[in-house]
Amino acid sequence: MLFRSGLALSALVASGLADSGGTYHAKAARVAKLLGEELWDGAHLSRAQVNGRPIGVATLRDYAYAAAGLYAWSKVSADAQAAATAAEMVKVAWHEFHGPGGWQLSADRLVDLGPSVLAMTDRALPAPTATLMRLTLALEPPLADEQLRQRAAQSAARFPAEVDANPFGYASHVVNAHDLLVK
Repeated sequence: MLFRSGLALSALVASGLADSGGTYHAKAARVAKLLGEELWDGAHLSRAQVNGRPIGVATLRDYAYAAAGLYAWSKVSADAQAAATAAEMVKVAWHEFHGPGGWQLSADRLVDLGPSVLAMTDRALPAPTATLMRLTLALEPPLADEQLRQRAAQSAARFPAEVDANPFGYASHVVNAHDLLVK
């Protein structure tokens, strides 16, 4: 799955293995190329490719983890194109998946995946909404989009009642809110 490639890239970077050169650096570079050049067409992210043709519609989870992986890679590799691609993925994700009512997992408005939510819960992985908000706030000029940064800060500061009732289910959102308060 696409989001796993983004997670793998983030893990290679976080472990320190990707920045030391050698085998893991080469593997991370291949994953970054897959995400940033093969699955990203400059406007949309596809879930896979078959015979050079994109297939599958990417979800919010795919955008969040792919962008986070590429941005992490850009920091250790000094790959300006990876950082720019991550920033573009962030913009597309906000446009496609966030509206007045909150977040949707799918951009396909014909498929009803339930109501929009202000924040998605963490499961085995951090919530894609929290990942995307954190990345939006982390992007530095000239990649930062000030309007999206304001939206992310507003979203991170707005806690639905569910967060008060289940803070462990929204731990990544609680961390984002904490980081905003500390700044």
